Amino acid sequence: MPALVLLAYGLMRWTGMPLPEELRLPGREMVILWVAFFLAGFAEELGWSGYATDPLVARWGVGRAGMLLGLIWGLWHVVPYLQADPSVAWIFWYGFVETVALRVLIVWLHRSAGRSVWAAALFHATVNLSFFAFPNGGSHMERFLLDTVLAVAEKGESPVPILLLGLDQGALLALSLACVWPETVSGVAAIGGYLPEIPGWVPDDRPLHGMPVLLVHDPEYPEVSPALQQKTEETLIAKGAQVTVRSVARARQLHPPLAYLLNEWMEIVRSR
Repeated sequence: MPALVLLAYGLMRWTGMPLPEELRLPGREMVILWVAFFLAGFAEELGWSGYATDPLVARWGVGRAGMLLGLIWGLWHVVPYLQADPSVAWIFWYGFVETVALRVLIVWLHRSAGRSVWAAALFHATVNLSFFAFPNGGSHMERFLLDTVLAVAEKGESPVPILLLGLDQGALLALSLACVWPETVSGVAAIGGYLPEIPGWVPDDRPLHGMPVLLVHDPEYPEVSPALQQKTEETLIAKGAQVTVRSVARARQLHPPLAYLLNEWMEIVRSR
């Protein structure tokens, strides 16, 4: 995380993006912030990693458990987000998309470190400290992230493809986002997901303009019926997407053949 923050700062200076006129880099307060963030992070991770992670991973696997915890983690912060009065786009991208991604990383780190709450808390604290180390107290970091995403959306295309990858609920969210905001997304890989039908909500009929979509079905996962899979495929094709359908055994357990398939598909998308 410190390296990513430093890289972001370098990109902002290089591209001439807004930065504070008077840079204030943290000095002695870094120690105080580190202690505060670690204590707060450890208290949170006692619940997220020490209590909730293992049962969810045992039932659903690392990826799915991380995404579910990430969504709950994002909702956990909704009240302070609303008190800060940010934009809806800020809450979505920073409050949920980033939060889900970080929680998946924390779940993976927690399991890889022998179910260590200390490792999860250390990473949690490092993320927070890295943000506040960015000038000035992180005030321009959020603006950089949000401006980058919105600039891509305004252009209607991305010089670097934005690909969404989702598993189960994450796949459902990725497909829904692509249909609601297609100008931001360059492609979607959905594992075990489908397009939902939400009572009372009729999404805009927006064309997908040849967007590549990979639908991966797990034959060992009967919860998503063939009829629902077929309907999702037909709806996406009708919207103009280039749909590829593959069946991969144990895809929900992130079996190695899935990684090969995703890598091959992403290389094709990047070469377009």
